[in-house]
Amino acid sequence: VPLCVCSFFSLQFLDISDNPDILSLPVEMGRLSNLNKLTLRGLKDLSDPPRNMQRDARDCIRYLNCKLRSARKFYRMKLMLVGKQDRGKTTLVARLQGLETGQNQSTVGVDVSEWSYAGGFNRRKYQFSIWDFGGQEEYYATHQCFLSERSMYLLLWNVKHGKEGIRELKP
Repeated sequence: VPLCVCSFFSLQFLDISDNPDILSLPVEMGRLSNLNKLTLRGLKDLSDPPRNMQRDARDCIRYLNCKLRSARKFYRMKLMLVGKQDRGKTTLVARLQGLETGQNQSTVGVDVSEWSYAGGFNRRKYQFSIWDFGGQEEYYATHQCFLSERSMYLLLWNVKHGKEGIRELKP
């Protein structure tokens, strides 16, 4: 694939089928974020990106973009605990950190703490920055200032409240 194709940032469709000399796609194609359809029919020797990624143009571009940026695995994540007041968010943080839970106190605004977890298949150590948001309604307006896409959200509610507990989660 000629590298000049990789500079057509508005490109939405690309068909490079039946070109047996193409063995891999250039990582620079990772810049084609608008590409919606990529046809690779007849490229049986294409090894990069892997076969499971070749079916979907978006997956293919994400894969190539990661390679382009020399992406490496990152084992740190923001864990956001959200929910109404008195649902156990602060208690959960204490338990995760191996601390005793004493008298429940309402969180004022947001509490940020750290937690490490070493487990799973490879026993890798994962670092979490835990954001424990106060569940009182007066804090809801400020919460949006801290929310981000690259975070894991954990929504807590009281199952004893049944369907009403689910309904109160909706804005």
